[in-house]
Amino acid sequence: MSREVHVQFCEGLRGKFPLSTRLVILGQDKAELHLIKGSIGKFLNEKLKLELKLEISFIAPLSEGIPFLGFRIFPALIRLQHNTLVRFSRKYRQKERQYLKGEIEEQDFIRSTRASIFWGLI
Repeated sequence: MSREVHVQFCEGLRGKFPLSTRLVILGQDKAELHLIKGSIGKFLNEKLKLELKLEISFIAPLSEGIPFLGFRIFPALIRLQHNTLVRFSRKYRQKERQYLKGEIEEQDFIRSTRASIFWGLI
């Protein structure tokens, strides 16, 4: 399977895009990526009447990773972002205190811990 994915836009597209819709374009040549970004912005504006938010659109080398849902994704590695780990630790300690005080049952504490392990947060 090719690592390249071709995206095709339909001119008759109807519906709404969520505010957090992301389009990630990977490439080696930064100049080429800037040209592609400009072309996409022009297409979105002229054909779909959508706006590419310049303040949150960026081109960065893959060595910096791609932030996605609390993780930073690198070509051969996925890391948990620091703020996600801090937030998880805070919530875990809160659940642990609630369990030790008898405010929540053991099963609820175990269930929340299992969910965190499943998502790779522990």
